[in-house]
Amino acid sequence: IGGTDAPAGKYGRLLANGPHFEFEKKPGVKQRFYGVNFCSTANFPSAQQADQLADRFVRLGYNSVRIHHYDNGCVEGSTDGLTLNPEKMAKLDGFLAACFKRGLYATTDLYVSRKVMWRHIGIDLDGQVEMQVFKALIAVHEPAYQNWATFAKSLLTHVNPHTGRRYADEPGMPFIALINEGSIGYAKQEARE
Repeated sequence: IGGTDAPAGKYGRLLANGPHFEFEKKPGVKQRFYGVNFCSTANFPSAQQADQLADRFVRLGYNSVRIHHYDNGCVEGSTDGLTLNPEKMAKLDGFLAACFKRGLYATTDLYVSRKVMWRHIGIDLDGQVEMQVFKALIAVHEPAYQNWATFAKSLLTHVNPHTGRRYADEPGMPFIALINEGSIGYAKQEARE
């Protein structure tokens, strides 16, 4: 259980079978994932750093990586907070491709901490929506949901030039959460404090 078998995705999609995971082309063989968490600017290494990191992860016994707090970097410099930054995406593409090549699987969330302005979601207020409040608004405020969906679609339909696949079709990225820690209760608690 665990370990790498490069490249990631070579056994097809990851499936849930009762209480465990297995690959569609390796039925009955339980899969377990051990990973490392990468945050913020660490998700955008140079090509050389990406190769070094992926090699190191394999040597350490990992078979997965979590791409976390990456979403601000993906849209860095955009005025709408939604347009993907080509330079940042090129680095993220390279990092993920280096991981997939070595048999490392990836996971991420479609919203973690991307900065959203109140006016981007149709509310006439200055400043930025607090992260936990935005997470709650996605569930109950249509413009917030549309903002989330627009970014999610841009990311998932983005084609990684190293793999030739859209993120949505990447078998090396089988774990995608819709919203990181997306509990409406968080926003309620913060509103009381």
